[in-house]
Amino acid sequence: MRKSMIAIATLAGWLLAHTPAHAAYIVDTGANPSGEPWDFADFQYFAGEFTIGQSDVVTGVQAYLGDQSGHSGFVTAEILSDAGGEPGSILYSDTFILPLQSALNWYGVSGLDWGLMAGSYWLTFVPDANIFGTWPDGVPDPMEKYASKVNGLPWASGREVGERIAGAPLAVPEPGSIALLAAGLMGLFVLRSRRHCSPEPADAPDPCSPGLRRAGLPKPSC
Repeated sequence: MRKSMIAIATLAGWLLAHTPAHAAYIVDTGANPSGEPWDFADFQYFAGEFTIGQSDVVTGVQAYLGDQSGHSGFVTAEILSDAGGEPGSILYSDTFILPLQSALNWYGVSGLDWGLMAGSYWLTFVPDANIFGTWPDGVPDPMEKYASKVNGLPWASGREVGERIAGAPLAVPEPGSIALLAAGLMGLFVLRSRRHCSPEPADAPDPCSPGLRRAGLPKPSC
């Protein structure tokens, strides 16, 4: 019985687990931006707003930027909540290295497992003090809205910079899988019911009553 319960529980966990399916870009601003270059440094960076209509799992984020200071440094990718049309609190973050004198290209992090419910969010990339780089605008397919962070002041209007978000909708069990799970749970219920309803064993016979005795047993004193 214990093995049956473990098997059913394992099956249920496997069927009902939320896993990304058919990974693709949730957000893609298009080919490499070729507009005006903007400073990318700890005193100036940008964020883009995006909206999803269903629960998604973010598996990777990228930005089209580069370093021109001759120093490598760390960049923190962040997904923020939406606070009345501007970036809010940090929901997820991860850090990657922007290489020494890196040319303009797509940089970011992958292998993420950031679950988001349907709604609006912001994606930003925050450089450390070692980085003085470039983040050009002029993307073919801009995000819904952009904000800029300059000299530690509150968020203000930003530039249309390049950002990408890879991910997929959260998978839900297919009807056939749900039916299989229900059948397994019903079978477990039936087994437990039979076990609880089985007749109690008969009382042991009186050793002094006439009848057969196993050979070799001592004769009872009655």
